[in-house]
Order: sequence, then structure tokens, then C-alpha cells
Amino acid sequence: MSGEFKSGSKPATVAGKKIKRMSTSAKEFKRLRKMKGYSQTELARLLKVTVRSISRWETGEQKAPEMAVLAVKGLPKKPKDQ
Repeated sequence: MSGEFKSGSKPATVAGKKIKRMSTSAKEFKRLRKMKGYSQTELARLLKVTVRSISRWETGEQKAPEMAVLAVKGLPKKPKDQ
């Protein structure tokens, strides 16, 4: 299914150029999601993955794919409800 973030052995590329692999821990991924103001459900919907995938990435059960981490970093902060 296109649009999903899956981990694999292919080199990470952006605009056709290889990018340096990064390592984001489960704690860092969870902190990043919370800092941006998204729930696991909202983030899963945006990334087109299951909520269980987000949970696995945040608990360290699975490593978050690099492109998912980059996507979350690129998200704007969600406005707080007033």
C-alpha cells in the first residue's frame, strides 16, 4: 500500500540523494509526538499506519522507520484547544 512507512534495508533518500541514517529512540519518538501535540490516533491517521504501530515505536518493540520520524519532525505543532 503506497503512503505507508515501512522499515527496510534500502538506503534512505530525499530528492534522490542519500541521507545519513539516524537513530531515534522510542522515548525520543514519543517526546516528539507529544511536543507536536498529536495523539497516537491522530499521528497514525496522518502517517497512514495503525495505532498499534505508533505504540510499538514508542515502547521500543519496533524501531520507527526513518521516513516516519522525518515526517513527524516536519509536522507543524497542533494548536491547543481554547
